[in-house]
Amino acid sequence: RPDVLSKWIHVGRLTKKKAMPTTLNADNLAAFKRSYATWYDSLQPGWREKDENGWQRPKLRRKQREWGFLDVRGVNGFLSIVACLYWWGVVAAELDQGEFDEWEQAVMDASWVLQK
Repeated sequence: RPDVLSKWIHVGRLTKKKAMPTTLNADNLAAFKRSYATWYDSLQPGWREKDENGWQRPKLRRKQREWGFLDVRGVNGFLSIVACLYWWGVVAAELDQGEFDEWEQAVMDASWVLQK
């Protein structure tokens, strides 16, 4: 998982009394995206297929497939993915449209997973 996520979890996640421990910015966004992609890819179930356009989103009925590592409950669960997407989005919004579009695709995939 991305280093910034590990740091955030280590300090007990964000509360109003704690500063967000992320140092994510335009200078290290590329490294963060690589780390996030490697981690997110490792969470995907074996039946999902990925091509040059990203993860495929086949039409599924609810509970039709096993979700494996993505079907995580508990204190962090899917919140870890949401936190990473939030941090990425804050930086991407300040950069060019291409960076924002790439972030938006990641959000769309995570949203698809949550809906299934």
